Amino acid sequence: LLLWGQVHQIQSNQPPQMQFVRMSGTQAAPTAEGVIVISADGDHGTLVVDKLPPLQAGQQYQLWLIDNGQRANGGVFSVDSDGYGSLWVSAPKPLVSYPSFGVTIEPQGGSPGPTGQKVLGGGL
Repeated sequence: LLLWGQVHQIQSNQPPQMQFVRMSGTQAAPTAEGVIVISADGDHGTLVVDKLPPLQAGQQYQLWLIDNGQRANGGVFSVDSDGYGSLWVSAPKPLVSYPSFGVTIEPQGGSPGPTGQKVLGGGL
């Protein structure tokens, strides 16, 4: 019991660490994968994706931050010919307050809400 107390005290004194959200491809992009790296303070993040299909002119991918069925825009991005891309994630509230994340295909510049196929999804 004493040892457990000491371990708990050591763990509680550790500084917060970055969190990682693994994102998996959907049926629309089964080989796609991604990760959101969330800063130690939980406020900022970066999305990195790989193997997403390059889109037609006039289209971009859009990240959605999902909380209780409500979706907030996390930003829009494009990928290179290998399907690789990244995005600094901006959010109206701390990223750690969103339990789920998704990526859809949207018109260039993004949409106020998801309109296209979901290609990636994941959660905390």
